[in-house]
Amino acid sequence: MIAVSRNTSLSVCERRGGRDGSRCPLARWAALAAGCATLLGAAPTWAQQPAPEERALCVEKHETAQVQLQQKKLRAAREALRGCSHEGCPSAIRADCSEWLLAANRVAPSVVLSARTDAGDQAGVRVLMDGELLASRLDGKAIDVDPGEHVFRFELPPYQPIERRVIILEGEKARVLSVHFGDAADARPSPPPPAPRPPPPAIEERRPVPASVYALGGVALVGAGVFAGFALTGASERSSLLSRCAPSCTDEEVRPVQLKFLIADIALGTGIAAAASATLLFALRPTVRAPAPSTPRSISFSVAPQASGVIVGWGGAL
Repeated sequence: MIAVSRNTSLSVCERRGGRDGSRCPLARWAALAAGCATLLGAAPTWAQQPAPEERALCVEKHETAQVQLQQKKLRAAREALRGCSHEGCPSAIRADCSEWLLAANRVAPSVVLSARTDAGDQAGVRVLMDGELLASRLDGKAIDVDPGEHVFRFELPPYQPIERRVIILEGEKARVLSVHFGDAADARPSPPPPAPRPPPPAIEERRPVPASVYALGGVALVGAGVFAGFALTGASERSSLLSRCAPSCTDEEVRPVQLKFLIADIALGTGIAAAASATLLFALRPTVRAPAPSTPRSISFSVAPQASGVIVGWGGAL
């Protein structure tokens, strides 16, 4: 445009008698002014072009919103549409996002959450939708949600949580979802304080006495008692024979005395063998680690001589 205007002005000057334009200074200034006006008029158009990074973000929001609208994820779609409908985005993208945002606003459903107890309305209620936090407190305002089936969970300590399964319709606005915490079954009793843990049992190293040692010890005591009884009885009867019929006592008179001494010898040998075995087992018993007993172990023996022998007994806790 600048060239065309200058040529036209020079043609007029040439017809008036000069090819060098010396007689037409006004024409040259008019041509220059027209060119500057053209450039100044184009400057605003250049300034309005978005930066490449902002344009790429607008395109991304534009594409994301389309996918979310098809999936009926209206909450996320509306957020994306707000990001591509501002003045910084290209006009074509801005026009699409603005139109889709108006349509999504018309069909996006919303809910109003409410909770009560016997004392009245409660604001400090935590609400989750499908396991995700929807509201940390209740303020009576509508909250945008996606259409479809949802599970709302209302939490108000110390009451038991309350769940509601609800189908939200597309275009349904300010649907009231109200729950009541007040039944005795809803109240969560305070847990009892934990019982004190008992101290761990004391571990001790000890060498328990095998039961066979006690058994052999009992046999040794019995042998000693039998030996004492029969030996004393035999000695008494022998003294009686020596004072009454010795040295001419008959075999029938001597044989009972000999039998008593024989039994006493057998009992003595048996007792000695049992005592030796018990002593050996007691000395070689193994060492074990075990909890200390709550009550001490004790054992006792008793020997009671009788006219015809002895009585041996034992007792206690092993």
